[in-house]
Parts: sequence; structure tokens; C-alpha cells
Amino acid sequence: MEWGLVSVALMWLMVGMTALSAVTSIAVLGRKGWRKGLGAVALAMLLVAVLAAVQMLSPPAARWSGVLTSCLFSVALSCLAMALRQFRQLDTDWRWLMLAPAAALLLGSLASGSERATLLLYALHAIFAFQLGWLALELWHMRVLRLGTGYRMLCAALGGFLLGMPYLQCGWGQGLAQEMVLVEPQMPWYWARTALVVAVLLLLTLGFMRMVQDRREARSRRAALRDPLTRMLNRRALVKALEHCIRDASRQVHPLALLLIDVDHFKRVNDTHGHISGDKVLRHVSRVLASNVRSDVYLGRFGGEEFVIVCPGMGMEEAQILAERLILAVRSSSVHIKGQALQVTVSIGGFAGPVGAHTQWETLLEAADSAMYRAKESGRNRVVMHRQLPASSTESSMPLWRESSA
Repeated sequence: MEWGLVSVALMWLMVGMTALSAVTSIAVLGRKGWRKGLGAVALAMLLVAVLAAVQMLSPPAARWSGVLTSCLFSVALSCLAMALRQFRQLDTDWRWLMLAPAAALLLGSLASGSERATLLLYALHAIFAFQLGWLALELWHMRVLRLGTGYRMLCAALGGFLLGMPYLQCGWGQGLAQEMVLVEPQMPWYWARTALVVAVLLLLTLGFMRMVQDRREARSRRAALRDPLTRMLNRRALVKALEHCIRDASRQVHPLALLLIDVDHFKRVNDTHGHISGDKVLRHVSRVLASNVRSDVYLGRFGGEEFVIVCPGMGMEEAQILAERLILAVRSSSVHIKGQALQVTVSIGGFAGPVGAHTQWETLLEAADSAMYRAKESGRNRVVMHRQLPASSTESSMPLWRESSA
């Protein structure tokens, strides 16, 4: 009997040390994700450590320890639910999350010494089942975020707990509502439960930390592909998108359109109004362009005052119409510089047509660039479309240019 008590104390000591190690790891390594759910996870692990201390230090016959343990476990589950919602950037009132722990405390108190103790304890476990189901539902909603290894670790932790704990808890005739009887044949089941709880705590902590880190790295990768001034795709992202679209267009035998847009007299804007005003013009043009293109095109700032639009599956006629609409939209808008309305115009050069598997992105850009310079020489504020790629332009009698002014 004494050895059984010592063994159970050692088991709870292992659980408590694991929980405290998780709190320490989050405090040291996960400080940047404190407001993104890791703080709530750390609080849940701290509550588990307190729960383990209560179980380890309280007398075996103390009923108050069971009530307190049930309440702490319920609060820990609520903290984990809050962590998942914080990670998804959802607002949740803490007061609603505390309803389940309050109900657990009430049922545990009523069950102590009551003739209906068994029924009340089963109701208490029903509250725990509800909270675990809520966690499972939160994880199910997170599946669309494609979070990788960390998310899979969280699912494994919750799945292992849901599948393993009921079997181990009820093993060898132990009911959920029965008192724990420390007999030697039951010790393997207690050790198995302890191992499961330790594994779950480790998976929860490592999985959530990995999930927060993966999101941070994903945001860093996305930021590396964005222009800091306009928040559009930058040159690197545009080149990658263009290469992908060339491969896809050649494989599916679809046309591909590339529009190169240049702000007219931009140097004059900088020289007259200053570079800050020039940045304001670029942001204005980027907003106008973004509001007049479809969501399935790639739009970005290629460099300086030049913007690029890559349009998969778009032929010459549709590309011409799009370019003319963009010129009209920019010209009909105005940007306020130092209290004055400044009208801005753009010139657009482009190419639209079939491409081959070995077509280089530089070839498409060269065609659009030569068309854009022709638009500049023809008076600006107009569209010029290149009909042929430079490598094949000498092989056809088709006119090289298609020109229009909006």
C-alpha cells in the first residue's frame, strides 16, 4: 500500500515536472508568440502543474482535492481553447470560457458526500467531454490554414488523449466515478496513464510552438515577396509568377498576356514635389490598378515607377481592353499633393499570345518593354501591344504593333 502511494506520487511528480518544463520552454523560446496563443498554453501547463502538486501532496482520502483537481483540469481545457482561438485571431470573452470550470466546481462540490455522487461525477465527466469536443472542433476549423507539422502534433495529442485515456481510465474494471484503489495489479495502468499524459503535454507544447513558428516564417516569406512601398508583389515574386505562367500556358496551350505600365513624367513629379510626393503617387497608382484587375492575375511593382501585370489565359483582344481600361481609370483619378489635385497618366506596353515551353521571361518583358517605349514616343497616355515575341518577329509578315490611346 505504501509503495502504491509512493508510485502515484512519483507519477504526479513526472506530470508536474513535464508541465513546468513546458511553461519554461514557452517563456524562454516562445515569447514572440505570447499574444498569439502561447501565453494561454503556458497558463494551461501551469494549471496542470498545480493540479499535479495537489494530487501529489493531498491526503488520499481528501475529497476536496478531487474537487479542486476537476476545476483546475476544466480551466486548463478552457485555456487551450482560448489559445486556439487566439491563434486564429478570433475574439472570445474569457467569462464564457469560465462557465465550464464553474459548472465543474459546482458538480464536484455537490458530489462530495452526496447519495447521487455517481450520477454527479458522470455529469462532471460530461463537461470534460464537451470541452474536449470543443477543442477538437477548433482544430477542425484550423485545417484550412495548412499549418504543417505543428498542427499535426496538436491533432495527435488530442486524438491520443481522446482515444487512450477512456480505455486506460476504465481498465481492469475501474469506472470513471469510482474511487481510486491502490492495489498492485492496477499500477501498470496508472503508469500507462502517466506516460500518456506526459506525451500529450509534450506534444501540445511543442506542436503549438512549432505552429506559431511556422506561421511567423510563412509571414516572413510572404513579406520577402512584397514591395514595401505599395504592398504589391515585388520583382522577385513577379518573375517567379511569370515563369510559372509560361510553363502552365505552354503545357495547356493557352495564351499569356504581360502588361508593363510606366507612370508618365514621374521624374518631373519627384523634381517638382519631392520624393515623398512621388511615393504617394506610386501608392495611388497601385491602388487604382489593383481595383481594376481580376483576382486571378499577378500585379506588382517591377521597379521604380514601373508596374507589371501577368494575365494567364488572356489573349490580345482582352489584354487590349484591360490596358485601355487601366489607362482611363488612372487618368480619371487624381492624387492630392500638398493640397493640390494632381492628375497622373500612365503608358502601357504589352504582349499577348502563345508562348513555348522554352520561352524565357526576359523575352516577354523585352517585348512589353519595347511596346511601352513606343507608347512613350507616340505621346504617352496610350497602349501599345506587341504582336510577336522578339525571337519570332522576323518570321512573320504580321504588323509588330497594335496601338491605341484611351
